[in-house]
Amino acid sequence: MDRTKNRLWTLLICVLLSAATLATYWPVVHYQFINFDDLGYIIQNPHVRAGFSWQNVRWAFTSGYGSNWHPLTWLSHMLDGQLFGLNAGRHHLVNLLFHTANAVLLFLVLRRLTGAVWRSAFVAGLFALHAVHVESVAWVAERKDVLSTFFFMLTLLAYERYVKVRGQPRKGSGSRSAPKGFGVQVRGQQPQPDNHPPFSILHPPSSFFYVLALVLFVLGLMSKPMLVTLPFVLLLLDFWPLGHLQFSRPNGMGHGGTRPYHRTLVLSVREKIPFFLLSIASCITTFLVQEHGGAVAELDIVPISHRLSADGFGASLSAARGHAALDDCRLDSAAARALIGRPGACSAGTVPGRRMVLVFGHTRPCHRAGAGWDAVDG
Repeated sequence: MDRTKNRLWTLLICVLLSAATLATYWPVVHYQFINFDDLGYIIQNPHVRAGFSWQNVRWAFTSGYGSNWHPLTWLSHMLDGQLFGLNAGRHHLVNLLFHTANAVLLFLVLRRLTGAVWRSAFVAGLFALHAVHVESVAWVAERKDVLSTFFFMLTLLAYERYVKVRGQPRKGSGSRSAPKGFGVQVRGQQPQPDNHPPFSILHPPSSFFYVLALVLFVLGLMSKPMLVTLPFVLLLLDFWPLGHLQFSRPNGMGHGGTRPYHRTLVLSVREKIPFFLLSIASCITTFLVQEHGGAVAELDIVPISHRLSADGFGASLSAARGHAALDDCRLDSAAARALIGRPGACSAGTVPGRRMVLVFGHTRPCHRAGAGWDAVDG
């Protein structure tokens, strides 16, 4: 009964999140294109306006147009051009639908990671309605932002399933939590072979979800290379809330003579090597494309001192935005402390969640994970 009730609440929250997001941003469907990037990306781009063709698909994967390489974003714009032509409202609507889906996916990700339904709903609501996301929804050229976030959320879901399935015993595969005496022949019984069961569509192995996470990550990188920090986010999730990352090799033995399901930092990093390699490849590709497009300034034009000053200004601006976001939330100190002390409050990477970590300075695992997320993804 409790499981059914939780599913009903989850469904209701997803519906309410979707309705609130659509209602808040619905005016964008009446907006026109703007004269900043929308012209070059859509209106004056013959490949996007012409829609799908083999020539245009090849252009999407081989072009560094706009000093960017994000073929999946181009394909998304091409589909809009094929379906809607230059109807700006429909292009805005697609951005809105992606943002709505991202808010729902964030709720589902946090709920699966932390098990906290209402706190996850609160964080997803902040993500959905916070003003910092207006640019991504109301600017058609920012399709790359909502599209890459969509695959980012799906990657987190796939990785969560990989970790959970890997930590669960499978029938016939030798259980980590096997009862005492497992694997030892008992008098009067024949020994049972320890064979791995065949692949099942209903119960795929953990390797399936690992490969799925890699594929979704690649799709996200092809939408916007901003996702290069995702391997670090996965390491943070190993630490919290998945909680199976240790910084030293476990000494104890689990049931049945097996080690407890914990990993050292080295093993966890090694597991992320394919993700790191994809991030490195994306960084190199992005640098080469932007250098070829003239978007990379030489040191004699923009010296190191100016670059460091710009970084400092950006950090100050981010902190100022965090102050404003916290003020906008209208949360008193007691309420904020209650929120930040709960799982799911600071792991979403939202500006209010990040700021609360800095303001109240707690040292719980969720706060460290939230601060780490802010550092690698902020």
